[in-house]
Amino acid sequence: MAAIKVYGSPRCISTRRSWELLDGMGKQFDKIDLFEHLPPKWVLQKAVAADDVTASFNTRHRSWKQLRNRRFSKAQAVEYLLKHPEMIRRPLIVRNREVYQGYDEEDLRKFLK
Repeated sequence: MAAIKVYGSPRCISTRRSWELLDGMGKQFDKIDLFEHLPPKWVLQKAVAADDVTASFNTRHRSWKQLRNRRFSKAQAVEYLLKHPEMIRRPLIVRNREVYQGYDEEDLRKFLK
């Protein structure tokens, strides 16, 4: 089991880009299909920012239109995402007890150093 875990979907371009970046950096990591194995609750609790819970939502999903005006507390957002993993912004990258969400190459490189 590698020290880095990437929760995502093979159909998600951001997930695939993160895999390519990790491979290119020579990092060992586990690919975890988000729809087969939910991330632990603590991972989502770290990923969801209290000041902007919607930043952890997949705003490209067709259900986002129904949710975008809804107000969530951090705890409500975490519970919602656990029940609706398709709405989790991908990828979720876990190293030790740190969590990075989404794909921005420069920020991800800093996270992985």
